[in-house]
Amino acid sequence: MVLRLRNGNAVHRFRPRLEELEGRMCLSVTVATVVVNGHNELQITGDSAADTVNIADQGNGDFTVTDGGGATLGTGTAISAVKFDGKDGTDTLTYTLVNPLTNSESIYVKLGSGGSGSANFDFSAGFNGAEMHLNAYGSANADTLTGTLGALVNAHVGVNLDGRGGDDIVTLQGPAANVDADSTLHVRLEGGRGDDGINAALAGQVNGKLKISADGGKGTDTLVSELTVEAGSTGRVTDFAKGGRGTDSVTLNVTDNSAVDASTLAALHAKIFDPSGEDTLVHTDNVDVLVGHHGSLKAEHELHGLGALAHGHGHGHS
Repeated sequence: MVLRLRNGNAVHRFRPRLEELEGRMCLSVTVATVVVNGHNELQITGDSAADTVNIADQGNGDFTVTDGGGATLGTGTAISAVKFDGKDGTDTLTYTLVNPLTNSESIYVKLGSGGSGSANFDFSAGFNGAEMHLNAYGSANADTLTGTLGALVNAHVGVNLDGRGGDDIVTLQGPAANVDADSTLHVRLEGGRGDDGINAALAGQVNGKLKISADGGKGTDTLVSELTVEAGSTGRVTDFAKGGRGTDSVTLNVTDNSAVDASTLAALHAKIFDPSGEDTLVHTDNVDVLVGHHGSLKAEHELHGLGALAHGHGHGHS
């Protein structure tokens, strides 16, 4: 538009408009390989969007990251650490170990705070001659953390699934989670604040060391932990369960199929901790129950020790 003043001079009126900027595209998820302390770390960062991320771990240090539509977001080679930070979004994360793990690695996952997210870890391909530590955390929302374990051969594995705030679902299964004589498996499942559901179902021959702890945390929780030790097992097993603060339902069943006349395990320690004395408890005869203040103090000490092992602070000794 052109305006003219009384003296006849023309004045051009400014009219704002939007212009498309070429070559600028904002992706909701960024993937980068960063060298940290001399090791390659695959960093995956979300934003405020509802991000769907699929991580394919080839087991040898090679990774491919795709979105919900299958488009490649990034790749990595010679990776020894993976870090996922969902930021402010509502995330759906799937982590798949495609082949048996032969390259040692650590995995850190923090779901976004935007809403109820989920993370699923499929390690059913198993572990062979490697070390792996997984630490996965929910947000203040009602999140779902699930995992599947395969067999361990000369491997050291720590799994920590922590729902944190919200009414979370935390689940770990392993129908063939064999632990050979040169392996250790440490598992910690925690609900955190909220009315949580924790479910563990592991089975396999245990000739090395297997340690499991499940802790509902604050709130009214439902905790079910089922362990089946298959025939021929000669290892050491520790399995603890604690409902936490609140009136909880706790089930801890340890089926020792190594036993005919007597168990062939080197050691079996299975305990339920009931600090309030008001929980509903279901357990097999080989599980000890500690109730009240003593049980609370004992639980804090022993569960803390297992938690440190699952976090990757060492393999420990039985």
